[in-house]
Amino acid sequence: MNRERAKELLPIIQAYAEGKTIQYIGVGFENWHDVDNELEIDSMRYKYRIKPESKYNEIFKLKKMLEKSLVPFEWKEFDKPSKQGFQILYPNDKNRVCSVIEHSFSYGSQEDLLEIQGLLTADEEECDSVLGNLTADDVFQRILSHWKGTKRKFLNCKCICLENPIYRPFKSCDELVYYWEREKVGYSANPLQMIDIWVKHKVDGRRRMIVGFGENFVEVGVKAKPVTLERLLETYTFLDGEPCGVKEDKF
Repeated sequence: MNRERAKELLPIIQAYAEGKTIQYIGVGFENWHDVDNELEIDSMRYKYRIKPESKYNEIFKLKKMLEKSLVPFEWKEFDKPSKQGFQILYPNDKNRVCSVIEHSFSYGSQEDLLEIQGLLTADEEECDSVLGNLTADDVFQRILSHWKGTKRKFLNCKCICLENPIYRPFKSCDELVYYWEREKVGYSANPLQMIDIWVKHKVDGRRRMIVGFGENFVEVGVKAKPVTLERLLETYTFLDGEPCGVKEDKF
């Protein structure tokens, strides 16, 4: 760190010592993030600033309300001369149902009110595709009503049906093979032929083949990692997204 860089960081360190919120941003990125715990200076990878006081309070109020109610959303910050403000995407950007904005050009921002796109009534949609001048409480009730009434919950950008019956692990590898033949391929495989059962990891999305069968476990992937049938249900789905188990109302 040279002297010029030290002079730049000195007000940051002083403000941090005084209890002010410090933000950082990765070089080449657009969104600032609050320093949650300890301030660790990395002058090569990050830039730092004292968090500016916002004139937009309603969108932060909405953010807290959604967090408290465990409603999924994505948070974005605009920090450009042409646009400064914030955006909430429910439940996420990829599966957007509602976009909430409060920035330099949004309807109602001068009065600290919110603009939404999505979750409009039929009458509102006839007038415009967006609706402005809404309070955090107004928008929260729309989102919460949709969240409670929706039949699908978004997790890691994948849909998981809330109304699915409870699945139990396969009781044995024989039941797994029988289920695969009956429900997935529709015929019985040659007993002398290797059965190709493919599964998908719930977290990383990678596809792996079951390459071996034990008494109460299967071997998954090229490394033939042993996985219990209980763990198979917890960790993997079939390629069509169905859990690797049996619905309680079957068999």
